[in-house]
Parts: sequence; C-alpha cells; structure tokens
Amino acid sequence: MLFLRELPALRRLGGVLEEGLLGRLASATASFTHPGAIDGWLDGPSAWMRDPERAGFGGFGDLGLHLVDALAALPSDEPPALAAVVLDRRGAGQADVGGVALGTWAGVPLAVRASWAVRPGGLELVVAGAAGTAVLRDGVLELDRGGVTPELWVGAPPDAGEAVRAFFARVRGRRFARDGLAPAVRAQQVLEAAQRVGG
Repeated sequence: MLFLRELPALRRLGGVLEEGLLGRLASATASFTHPGAIDGWLDGPSAWMRDPERAGFGGFGDLGLHLVDALAALPSDEPPALAAVVLDRRGAGQADVGGVALGTWAGVPLAVRASWAVRPGGLELVVAGAAGTAVLRDGVLELDRGGVTPELWVGAPPDAGEAVRAFFARVRGRRFARDGLAPAVRAQQVLEAAQRVGG
C-alpha cells in the first residue's frame, strides 16, 4: 500500500501548490529513510526483502516507490521522472540498502533519497519556490514565505494502516476508480527506468 498519498500533510502541501503560495517553483527534494538494515528489522522472517530474486528491489525501490507516488499525487503538469540513480550496495547480499536519484518534477530539478540505513530516519519533502519554501517532515508542514515566523500545520504522521483503511473505505463506498492501481504501476515504472539507466 502506498500510504504516503493518504498523509494529511501531503494534501495540505497540495493545497499550497494549487494556490501558488510558493510562487514559481525552483527545486524539490524528497527523502524517506529508516534504520531497518542496521537495526535488524530485515533479518529473520523479513530477510527475503534483502534478496532481489524474491523481493525484486532493495531499499531504494522499497522506499523510493512511496516518494515517487507521493510526488505524483501532488498537483503538477509534469509527473516525477528520474534520470539517474546511484545505489548503496554496502553490506552482505546483492540488494541495495538505499540510493539517491536525480530527475525532474513539476518542471524543476528533483533529488530523491531512500534508504534502509539511516538513523533516525523519517519522511521529508522540500519544495522551494520564488515566494517561499514548504517543508513536510513526517506529519508536519512548515511554510516559510519570508515572514518572522514560518506557518506551521501539524497533522498525523505517516501510517501504513491508514492507507489500508482508506483503500477499503473506497472499495466499500464504491469510490475506487477503475484505474485505481495505475498510479502505483506508474511509480514502479519510473523507478525501474531510472535503475536501468543509472543503477
């Protein structure tokens, strides 16, 4: 489940972008990390995630997919595209534990970082524009438009369970679009294309 698209702060950031509060956009960065590979979360029953033959991806694909999907859920004439990726393959096994990619989104440069080997980890999206900068950290959105005190909006942090509940609510309410899985497929295609070029 791509749960970041259910994050209230992401919807709030979408409103900021729709209203043009940042002015002409200049750049975007997105980061989603956790310390799972160094804290043993991926050992034992979860060890299959470190095997590309079974999982089909590593740390960058696992968490980067969420970032690409979150950016695609924001209002923009240009969906995220990644031109190159460098993977972190340190440690045992063939799977990467993370990586960094460069590309574009909404007509501006985009940097994406995802990793299973960062402590303390978390989510951060930064969108900078001529009139201000929006920073989304976990469930908190900060909007700095040059005032004395940045505007702050505090919402719920990322929650995979919330995505599951939202998915079933849409299915029960017959509000699940016929192409409801298309965004997930597109996000996966973006990551696969970038890894073919630069991974």
